[in-house]
Amino acid sequence: MKPSDSFRGIATLIPAFNPDKRLLDLARALREAGCKNLVVVNDGSDEKCRDIFDALRNSNVTVVDHEHNQGKGAALKTGFGAITNQFGSLRGVLTADADGQHLPQDIARLAAAAADRPDAIHLG
Repeated sequence: MKPSDSFRGIATLIPAFNPDKRLLDLARALREAGCKNLVVVNDGSDEKCRDIFDALRNSNVTVVDHEHNQGKGAALKTGFGAITNQFGSLRGVLTADADGQHLPQDIARLAAAAADRPDAIHLG
């Protein structure tokens, strides 16, 4: 996927509980597509997932940790707070799942729609 301006002013938030390599693949693809504001919430994942979160941190992804699993809603709330604190004023925030359910190109299309119409809610 070629980098684009689709993600300008847009953050992407991914709550994650016991993710696998697909999360790394997604983060890499989003970065390649131009997503600079990427936040992953480790929602109390098992110790076996530490390498995944360390790899994300090493690739300049913001990772916020919950000590224990609090559920997707709490992870989203934590992530929105982190985005507000770290990135300040943005045009929008996209959420995606850590399990590969959402394809990077679909996330980029949603980012482009959000950048074009920041006054609207976009569901994909």
